[in-house]
Amino acid sequence: MLAAHKDQTGKSTVPHLFGQKLKSVKELARSHPDIFNKPARIAALMQQFEAPAKLRSNLAHSIMYKTTNPSGSFYLFHNIGTEERFWFTEDDMKTALSGLKKLVKEITDQKSKSTPPSLLRPPKQAATSGP
Repeated sequence: MLAAHKDQTGKSTVPHLFGQKLKSVKELARSHPDIFNKPARIAALMQQFEAPAKLRSNLAHSIMYKTTNPSGSFYLFHNIGTEERFWFTEDDMKTALSGLKKLVKEITDQKSKSTPPSLLRPPKQAATSGP
């Protein structure tokens, strides 16, 4: 479960944005080390995941152009919000994807302990129908 944050009204909310979720997991590993077998490793992996997450955000808000020349294809990304431009060759993209797959595997291979009751959400009340 992701660590909930209090909003301006004092209600607990679960983060919706991807970067917020990463931060929440990192905070959870630090504030409740009893959840994870290796909480420091979880926090370190979340730190490593920040750069790919930033790239993902940049790509998601970009227009992509594919260009081909005699030496191969490359992809130009233009982030219209920041006016930032960057490009990748197909080999660059394959290398980045391979590294991301390894990092994701390392994250998913981490073991957690059973969740302490203090972190569990209360069960939803079953809807009762009238007579």
